[in-house]
Amino acid sequence: SSFWGYRMKCMVRLSRLDCVTGETEVIAEAPCLYDGKRLLYKENNTGARHMVALKENGLSIERTADVQSVLELVKEGASRCVIKSTYGVMELGARLLAYTNDGDSVEAEYIVLSGEETTAHLKMTWELKKAS
Repeated sequence: SSFWGYRMKCMVRLSRLDCVTGETEVIAEAPCLYDGKRLLYKENNTGARHMVALKENGLSIERTADVQSVLELVKEGASRCVIKSTYGVMELGARLLAYTNDGDSVEAEYIVLSGEETTAHLKMTWELKKAS
């Protein structure tokens, strides 16, 4: 009995482009579970767990480590980033600039805001391959 019912094992490659500095980093290149709507995998270096929920109007990225963050990104309406740590809870604004999901790859470009100030401008790309 699996947590989501039917799940497909596949490989995910997650790369993050910092649109301000132009630097790209591969965050994860790992086995993942995928049910068509949700991805579950771990980061390479930190072992932090990610759960990514893919929706028609956007996505949510939940990262669980010492610090937990939930990034809710929607095409229309208010997006937000909630960060929970031993020091408390911090909520930041966010804006989804671009989002595509063709089944084999998902791309999301977004900014994180502190007040009106942009604190991050990132583009995340998830590439999916069926596990052989």
